[in-house]
Amino acid sequence: MAMSKSAEARRARARLAGALIVAASLLVPAHVAQAAGGDDTVFSFGDARFFGSTGSVALRSPIVGMASTPGGRGYWLVASDGGVFSFGDARFFGSAAGRMVSGRSALGIAVPSGRNGYWLLAGPALRAPLRAGDSGAAVAALQRSLLAAHYWVAATGVYDLVTEQAVTAVQKVHGLPRSGAFDQATLSALLAGAPVPRSTSGDLTEVDLSRQVVIVVRGGRAAWIVNVSTGKPSTPTHVGVFSVNRQDPNRGAACSGCMYRPKYFDAGRAFHGYISVPPYAASHGCVRMTNAAMDFLWSADLVPFGSRVWVY
Repeated sequence: MAMSKSAEARRARARLAGALIVAASLLVPAHVAQAAGGDDTVFSFGDARFFGSTGSVALRSPIVGMASTPGGRGYWLVASDGGVFSFGDARFFGSAAGRMVSGRSALGIAVPSGRNGYWLLAGPALRAPLRAGDSGAAVAALQRSLLAAHYWVAATGVYDLVTEQAVTAVQKVHGLPRSGAFDQATLSALLAGAPVPRSTSGDLTEVDLSRQVVIVVRGGRAAWIVNVSTGKPSTPTHVGVFSVNRQDPNRGAACSGCMYRPKYFDAGRAFHGYISVPPYAASHGCVRMTNAAMDFLWSADLVPFGSRVWVY
């Protein structure tokens, strides 16, 4: 029996949601030492083959989505301006480049099961200015862009403290005023992508004292950037290579002014959540971040017991 248009539309939305979930999962690289193939745009692991990417192409807009062909022998990449790039056995069926209404951008791509073609989802484009207290589609677009550039944020659609911290991290990385407000200069910096860590291989956590950010490194590349506040001049965070040697997932849960869920790496110095994370070095030697960010590090096991910590 022929499927109704409404039923087909529901299935399309479901498939696209699945595709976006898969794309989001790519933002958390696997805990492996080396990729089987890839470049700075597409990374392949396990049985997944690398078929090519836009890494050598001067794009006008960043890549925002990816979808595999049904047989897994190719894939499509879609840019925010609606441009579509095909690799492997993926066929090009068209794009929305040049057809986007002002203020809109592509958000993702999905492929129908057993058929030829793909869907592109469009939504509000990234724009500035935005600031604390704002909410809605524009903030959701900002949060998606932060995640795509590997700056950790919770995708709530609300410009909350966590979003302000992520925007501050972008500003720190690019040497901009640390206002926490998303202005045009910060938008341009965000589109430049994730910073390059000092480590060129392996898995570890870098603490960049000059820029006041933590970079979680996987396979020599930045997996996540988290805004932090390290030791003030009178009680500095020590420079060197350490390892996580003690941790307490329960500490501070009932105390608003205590070290929250610390992971110690240098005597009493630790990564921990705290109620105050100013945009400058202010701690007693620890690496402060928001409680929400600390919960994320624990839940994703990003700074496990015994892992390396490089403070510079």
